[in-house]
Amino acid sequence: MARFSSSRPTGSIGENHGWARAAGGEIIRAYYYGDAAVPLHIGDPTDIENELGVGHRWLDEGWQTWDEPEWDAFFETVPREQHVMRIAQRWSICPLEIPEESVTDPGIYGFPPDVEPR
Repeated sequence: MARFSSSRPTGSIGENHGWARAAGGEIIRAYYYGDAAVPLHIGDPTDIENELGVGHRWLDEGWQTWDEPEWDAFFETVPREQHVMRIAQRWSICPLEIPEESVTDPGIYGFPPDVEPR
């Protein structure tokens, strides 16, 4: 991937990553990053997000005038696919841990440890 700096991708290849968590029918945490924007940021970052260093930064006021150091700091906190998988693993189940041979038809494969299939 071409870069403007050590951490900023060009606009030619986009990255889109997000996650959401609900409890009791309410969204308690949601975050979405796509193409250098954070259009969704609900709730406080969770422990796993803090551990991974993602999900806690969005485009602060005045971002239009950021210089290289501010953009570098922002892009250091941008989530990647491996971060999303680690969050999924901590919150419920990591899609990468579902054996490929067990997926034979469309449907739900895998349940969080505290959920009983019906």
